[in-house]
Amino acid sequence: DASDFTFVIVGNFDRALIDPYIKQYLATLPSLGRKEKFVDNGAYPPAQGISRSIYRGKEEKSTVAMAYLSTYDDYSEYNNLLMDALSSCLTIKLTERLREKEGGIYSISVSPSLAKNPRKRFGMNISFTTAPGQVDKLVAAALEEIELIRQHGPSQEDIDKYIAEKLLSSSQQVQYNGFWLSYLLSSAVDQLDPSRVFKESDLIRSITAEQVKQLAQKYLQPEHLFRFTLYPQKD
Repeated sequence: DASDFTFVIVGNFDRALIDPYIKQYLATLPSLGRKEKFVDNGAYPPAQGISRSIYRGKEEKSTVAMAYLSTYDDYSEYNNLLMDALSSCLTIKLTERLREKEGGIYSISVSPSLAKNPRKRFGMNISFTTAPGQVDKLVAAALEEIELIRQHGPSQEDIDKYIAEKLLSSSQQVQYNGFWLSYLLSSAVDQLDPSRVFKESDLIRSITAEQVKQLAQKYLQPEHLFRFTLYPQKD
């Protein structure tokens, strides 16, 4: 049943040449005339964060996975951009602290996960690998840096760095079919105006440290922190 399907075709093609194939292979797909809708299975984390240690494997290393998870009533394209800026600033500060100052990790991953459907949900995921004996010290250092951003916001230097890098990547990504495929599909799923991409540069330039700080204060709350640590299995 293809009644509510949206097909996205990107690339260098002649519309007149592909129209016959669209009519032959897509327009003739069976349709029951129904509308698709998101199904909410209710599988969400608890409102209060938890901390767990897992003991598996023999290798002498530990993986720390931390995530701030909550509802995301402020979901919007602009706030999603601010969350991306927050993620970038966290990456800078956590890398400086955990790798360059503490010398305890090789790299750290920080990424937001933002959902509109079936419910508006927020997640900021942070993970790194280190020696088992370094876990507590590095987690404490990471939480300290996160709290500094919550209380004082990111530095203007880090915001300027994000804006410059984001403007560059945005100007480059529009040259690739992969971007347009993903962008147009997500626009269709979330029912967003696809022409908004042409206003993105202005939105990026308007980002301020204060705006990022406000979101950090609201969404990086300690009670929403979920922490899982993998240790070598005990003998």
